[in-house]
Amino acid sequence: MLSLERQRIGHEGIRRVHEALETKGYKGAAQKRSAGAEARAEARKLGKLLVREFGAKKVYLLGSLTRDGVFHERSDIDLAADGIVPERFFKAGVALARSYDYRYQVELVDLETVSEGMRELILAEGVLLNDWTGSASAH
Repeated sequence: MLSLERQRIGHEGIRRVHEALETKGYKGAAQKRSAGAEARAEARKLGKLLVREFGAKKVYLLGSLTRDGVFHERSDIDLAADGIVPERFFKAGVALARSYDYRYQVELVDLETVSEGMRELILAEGVLLNDWTGSASAH
């Protein structure tokens, strides 16, 4: 369908559509990648904070930041942590919210209290950011 549409309006028409979308506030692919890379860097910092300050054993990145081209300006940073004692978990969430510039909302999930199905999904699809040593993974 896209190729038929491209043939009908031509490359110049496609370029004009992209320009119109960008002037209305829609991010282009390069801008989305840049925002995603910036948010992933922030997520790694937040993961280190959870390990260093709250005793997390492992921190996983979840959601749109794990998939190229999906993250956008209204996305949030989704993290799951393992090893934070229950008495400190709420404080950890507050610390995350206070530790960055508030461009993105941060969601923190406790791997020890989620359902087994959710835990399996996080372990299968999440990206390990930090382990108990506090070293970032290669992802």
